[in-house]
Amino acid sequence: MVKYKMFKKNILLLAISIVAIPLVNLTFTRCIRDNADFRRRCEDAEWQVYQAYLDVDYNRILALTDSVKRLGLFSEGKADYWMGYAYDRLMQKRMAELYWKTGLAAVENSTEDEDVRVYAGIGQRQRFPKYLDHQRSHFRRCHPIGY
Repeated sequence: MVKYKMFKKNILLLAISIVAIPLVNLTFTRCIRDNADFRRRCEDAEWQVYQAYLDVDYNRILALTDSVKRLGLFSEGKADYWMGYAYDRLMQKRMAELYWKTGLAAVENSTEDEDVRVYAGIGQRQRFPKYLDHQRSHFRRCHPIGY
């Protein structure tokens, strides 16, 4: 009786395997194809934002990044980096700071390569803001004693 139950269980497992393996392979093939298309769309979006960066068109960076983020082609951290960068260049420092803080919070605990690069980029921009360096040098010129 025990051998019969075990035999029945093995046959059932074999039947499920025969049916399930092709279905799983079909699903993974479809995901890979979708991922390749998604990756291509992400790269196209990144290229458009980079072209706007090269053209020094910060308003276009804002518009493209907002659209790309809504479509889900950029991670939240990457989108916040570009939004902060554009606002920084448009001399809207508080908006830049807001986006960079949001971006840091979004990628803070991630270990993905892209998120680590975003974290480093935002951290560098927050650590050495050019307008603070200018203010510091102006303060030192005005108050040379003790500084």
